[in-house]
Amino acid sequence: MRATEILQNEHRVIEQVLSCLEVMANRALAEGKLDATSADAALDFFQAFADGCHHRKEENHLFPLMEAKGFPRDGGPTGVMLHEHEEGRRQIQAMRTAVASSAVREFAEHARAYVELLRQHILKEDHRLFPMADQVFSSADQASLVESFARVRPRVPEAHLLV
Repeated sequence: MRATEILQNEHRVIEQVLSCLEVMANRALAEGKLDATSADAALDFFQAFADGCHHRKEENHLFPLMEAKGFPRDGGPTGVMLHEHEEGRRQIQAMRTAVASSAVREFAEHARAYVELLRQHILKEDHRLFPMADQVFSSADQASLVESFARVRPRVPEAHLLV
């Protein structure tokens, strides 16, 4: 299996939770109240898995190898993806703030923005970035990335750490 296939498979999982977040945002607006427990669970998933595991694989392993193969960061595809990862982190933090203050409309706005951002981000990676990577990576590069990915574990949100 190629490293990019692993990332694409992870995209399918992320898309499922994005759909749940979208339903949650729409329901919150329609009902005028937010299910904070479900919102926190979705945000925990995005922080631990989408960002803390999936994006770490890309940022610490995939992107540096692409850059070593000649893809520029500044003005290049990895720079665009990194910028979008940062925007996603800002949206997650804004959603956390909205949940903490029971700000339904703000939560829904940031949730919808996050859903749209990640859906477009995933399309770019699946249909542009990953095919470019696959064209320049050797079998040894792919195997090395797969090994590196296997060592990346989701980050557990601090609220879930046992003290």
